[in-house]
Amino acid sequence: MTEPSPLGQPLLDYAVITEPFPLYAATEGAPPTTLHIVVSNGGAESVYCREIILSLPHGDLAQSLVVGDKDGEGSATGWTVEQLQTGAVAGLPEGDYEHFRATHQDEKAPVDRSGITITLKNLSISKEPGTARVEIRETATKDLGNWPTSVGYTTCTLTKFPAPEIPAQIVNDFRAEKPEAVAPDRGVHLTWRGPKTLNYTVSYGSGAKAADGQDDTVRDLEWKGTVTRDTTFYLTYEIGGVTHCLTTTVTVPDPQLTGLGVDGAATVGGTTTLGVLTVGGMLTAKSDLAVEYAGATKLTTSGVTGLQAVGLQVDGDATIDGDTTIKKDLTVGTAYASPHKFTTGGTGMGVEVVGQLHTKGDFVASGAVDLFSGSVYTKHSDYIGDGGEWNYTAPTDGFIGVHLVCLTHEGSTDARELTAQWAANVDVSSGASYSAGIPQGYLDGGTKATDSITAPVHKGESVKITTHGPQVIKGSGYITIYWHPMGEQRDLQ
Repeated sequence: MTEPSPLGQPLLDYAVITEPFPLYAATEGAPPTTLHIVVSNGGAESVYCREIILSLPHGDLAQSLVVGDKDGEGSATGWTVEQLQTGAVAGLPEGDYEHFRATHQDEKAPVDRSGITITLKNLSISKEPGTARVEIRETATKDLGNWPTSVGYTTCTLTKFPAPEIPAQIVNDFRAEKPEAVAPDRGVHLTWRGPKTLNYTVSYGSGAKAADGQDDTVRDLEWKGTVTRDTTFYLTYEIGGVTHCLTTTVTVPDPQLTGLGVDGAATVGGTTTLGVLTVGGMLTAKSDLAVEYAGATKLTTSGVTGLQAVGLQVDGDATIDGDTTIKKDLTVGTAYASPHKFTTGGTGMGVEVVGQLHTKGDFVASGAVDLFSGSVYTKHSDYIGDGGEWNYTAPTDGFIGVHLVCLTHEGSTDARELTAQWAANVDVSSGASYSAGIPQGYLDGGTKATDSITAPVHKGESVKITTHGPQVIKGSGYITIYWHPMGEQRDLQ
């Protein structure tokens, strides 16, 4: 190495420390190294420094510090640190060097009580043990009006020691971040301590699975995955031709099992999920019992709700002593020759349908059929007058009723009220139309003239009701509009 001339003495003091420390010649897979160049003012006077150039020898020799000339990145608080190309600045040493230049963002700021720390990260150290010199060139002065014509020069020596044999005990603290994996993800994060130059293999049983993108052989001292049941993990690594192993166990409070054989008694105090369960004798469950298939619950028992099944096939007779509630379809098939497909018996027993009843064939009733149980809503009740219009929307299936009655009686057969008419129409959005009419008067001693409309309406259909006359002389009539819902008791909208 050749020192440039002329060179002055530096005004600042320099020291270099490595991370990790001590510094070892690199081995295969060794992590990058960091250099900290510590700069301070050891004198009594203020020193102003505007530039520091660091030259690191590179190559594969014993006196080389780093491998390449484009290695690393620098930083320092209040300074700008950049990598220099060879020949970019005059006076730099010839040969294989990697150069970094640190420039102060304010050259008038003195270096006195607070020093400077220049950090060079991600350096690849050469593999040959030996001593390397870091060359330092500073541009500094004690008088801001008088900067020197030559730089101050010094060196710091670094020793690259031979890499030691790795002891087996250096790998330790193999553990799970959480000793228990809980639902829903049942995640596992394994960590350990040791050099990142070794290959570590994580082994486990069928109850564990590596996370997406996670390899089982790693160097970064961690492994991530999931477990479905208690699992022991094995960490194996080789040092000096000998394979070593560490273990750690992760428990699962609600394990999932692919099979279970129990030779003696088994007591289940809570909920248990099994893939296959074969019971040769009596099965007693003291708490809830649930059966799931394809992610859906098919059968459950509870002290509160009894037995609940999603899909139930009974090949023989079934006797139910309590109430039975069917919330969806009930289909009675033709698999058996009995003439009765669905029967109810006993005094006072029958079938109650809450909601719509649809029959695809004939509806035969041997007794009375009451279609009009439930509430009846009166929507309008008033004199007919010259006519009117009412519009509604059915919230459920039902019937619209319109009743007309004549209130005027006449003694003369020539009275105009006897021939004048009131008419009512019901038009449903489905296209159906219904009409009724009455005269505006009737003879004394006769029967009041009345007429009615009963129009079936489906849920969601709109209805328009109109009346028209016009009223003549003393003609008087009354109209009443009714709504009778079928099933769900909801008024017209």
